[in-house]
Amino acid sequence: MKYHFSEHALNVKIEREIKDEWIEQTLDNPEVQEIGDDGMVHFIKRITKFGNRFLRIVVNLQNNKIVTLFFDRRLKKKEL
Repeated sequence: MKYHFSEHALNVKIEREIKDEWIEQTLDNPEVQEIGDDGMVHFIKRITKFGNRFLRIVVNLQNNKIVTLFFDRRLKKKEL
């Protein structure tokens, strides 16, 4: 499925140097999917090439827009 970036998400991707490869891996094969209280879907995947940190991508599926993405510090390396 094709996703579009919100301006915020695109800025975060660039500023934090989150690679397209990691984004694609997370969206295509997440370890966990969660539905937030706002109906947004959270795709979560451990990125081994980035210190086993968890990338969280929040997507509005109504318009296939990536709202935000970040390495979630709330998740520990051994979780999930």
